[in-house]
Amino acid sequence: MIVRVTKYPDAITDLETFANYSYTESSRSAKTYAKYEYQYKHEYGGIPTIWIENVLRNKSVTIQTDNFPAHLEFNVYMGEAGIKGKGGYYAGDFYSGPGGTFFVTIAIPSQLKGEAKIAIRTESTEKGYFSYNWFYNKTAN
Repeated sequence: MIVRVTKYPDAITDLETFANYSYTESSRSAKTYAKYEYQYKHEYGGIPTIWIENVLRNKSVTIQTDNFPAHLEFNVYMGEAGIKGKGGYYAGDFYSGPGGTFFVTIAIPSQLKGEAKIAIRTESTEKGYFSYNWFYNKTAN
């Protein structure tokens, strides 16, 4: 599952368009594009994603990050699948260190034990980065 993360809610959000760094006047305003261009050239401009690496039923999930921004704190939330992890239970936090790709194991909140599918969401405590995915709550790797 591909996960979308953007620093600016009104920035280009179509993954294919974003990944190819293309732009069409009909789909986005020049102001939004200029904001995206500034972000890409002057700040971190990647698309952080999370992938499900391993699950231990009712105990924990290990995620692999990719393209995460450096030196930020992230909170992790879990909730029912289908809502992108919004409004989920707080499950823990982590520091992105140098950023990029790394693994994080998070305990599944007791309120979700026994659920068949669980959504997981990471949110930076500053700068507005977030990512989400979901997994089957069964032991697998």
